[in-house]
Amino acid sequence: MDPNEAAQNRLKDYEYVFGTDPGQRVLRDIMAMGHMFESSVVHGDDKPVEFREGERNLVLRILASMPMQIDLLHALDQQTVDYQNQRTDPLATIGE
Repeated sequence: MDPNEAAQNRLKDYEYVFGTDPGQRVLRDIMAMGHMFESSVVHGDDKPVEFREGERNLVLRILASMPMQIDLLHALDQQTVDYQNQRTDPLATIGE
């Protein structure tokens, strides 16, 4: 398979997966975990900036692989903020 065909197939795969309602929910979760709409520098956070940027880079890579309209990105931004307000980290209670 030539590189152009592989890229087209990957694009179709991303559209197929993230174009569904469950895929949109997963994408919002990935965006929240990747700090997509937050600063990478958070005072009091013990994660290095480089680590947070690595998480964010994964989200940007996914978004760059999808032809998204800007209004959809804004809608995902608001839904991600709403989702973050409801979300609890299942690993947060480990060791408590």
